[in-house]
Amino acid sequence: MDTHLVLRRDDSRLTTRGWNSYPSDTSDHRAFRYLTPKKRLEASDLIATGLVRARCVHLICSPARAAGLRNELIEAGAVRQIAVWEPVPDLCTPEHREKMLRTVGMMEVVSPNAEELAGFWADEELPEGEWERMETLAARVSEAGAGTVVVRAGKLGCLVVGKDGAVRLPAYYDEVGERNHTKVVDPTGGGNAFVGGLGIGMARGMDMVEAAAMGTVAASFAIEQIGMPVLTQGVDGEELWNGVRVSDRLEEYRRRLQALGVGSHNRANSQ
Repeated sequence: MDTHLVLRRDDSRLTTRGWNSYPSDTSDHRAFRYLTPKKRLEASDLIATGLVRARCVHLICSPARAAGLRNELIEAGAVRQIAVWEPVPDLCTPEHREKMLRTVGMMEVVSPNAEELAGFWADEELPEGEWERMETLAARVSEAGAGTVVVRAGKLGCLVVGKDGAVRLPAYYDEVGERNHTKVVDPTGGGNAFVGGLGIGMARGMDMVEAAAMGTVAASFAIEQIGMPVLTQGVDGEELWNGVRVSDRLEEYRRRLQALGVGSHNRANSQ
């Protein structure tokens, strides 16, 4: 996917590490705690490394901090930068709903997972169906000013909601036909991989549904093993993740979407 990263070494501290627990094989509910002191990235970190010019940034934080970081990056020269905001899970509560709704207008994309999104309206009676609940709540966030709302829903897939409506995308490993959970080893990191792929897609000019498709495919590689996927090279020098070309898997997934009728006439778009 022609990507790279910036590694910074600091021998004075430990790398931030966390612990995830999944209570059962049938539940996606996650318990989490930090095992080492958390290193919080600041706008100054992006400025110092030149990443302030990145085409897309992923913010995971409170409403107030998201707004502050966004303003700092813009003041530092971030031009036409796409901001994807993921509200920090602990603050996805009714008490923080109004702050969230006031913040979304500063973001091109808001991307909670389904549980986090529902948490903001935990004090209300909501639709029972999972897709219907997500669509109802994502529409409220969109109406508050968010460019596009992309709800991550684990094994269900994701929901893209914009001014042109809502589009449901299945997970790459869904529960239909050949696509089942036999290939899913550990869902940890799937959400972050999704947002990373989504961001790359948007940075390359894809519409929101195409970008969400890239995010879905990125997540599929992250959940096939414990830890990182295995990166190798094919005979032609192209990257292989777990022995598979990303471009091949993306094209396969696109064909599945076309078969489901998810086309350009039915896409939510932030433009």
